[in-house]
Parts: sequence; structure tokens; C-alpha cells
Amino acid sequence: MEDATLCASGGKSGRVETTDFYRQLYEAAGDIKPKNISIDTLSRAAFAGNEIDRVQVYTFAMHMQALAMVAGGSVTVLSHPIL
Repeated sequence: MEDATLCASGGKSGRVETTDFYRQLYEAAGDIKPKNISIDTLSRAAFAGNEIDRVQVYTFAMHMQALAMVAGGSVTVLSHPIL
């Protein structure tokens, strides 16, 4: 199985970086121009960072916004609560 992580926080700085998979998706979104990109986090973590850290979450959201902008569409990120 291929890793589906789009963004991850790295090292002690906690800075959120995009992965090779994100860059591939970004390029494909620019070429294909889908109306919507849906990211479902149920099976694997699309964001390998601290979901409580507002700066990290905001950075992830900005990367998702960049995907929407290059596609000329929207991005939907689904999150499933732990019960």
C-alpha cells in the first residue's frame, strides 16, 4: 500500500511540510482541474501532525486551499471522530 500522507510536521520545529504525494496530487489537480477533491482521513492520516496545534492545522488548511485554487474547484476534508 502506498502512503497517503499529504502533509507532515517535521522535527523539533513542528513545521508542516508537504510530501511527494501532495506534490503529485497538486500537479494532477492543475492538469485535470477537478470540481472537487475529497480527502477522507478514515483509512490513513492525510495530515501527520498535531491536530491540537492551531498553526499546524492552519498550515495544512492552507495547503488544501492551494489544491483547490490550482484545480479551480474545492477540497473537502472528512474527519471521523474516535468513539
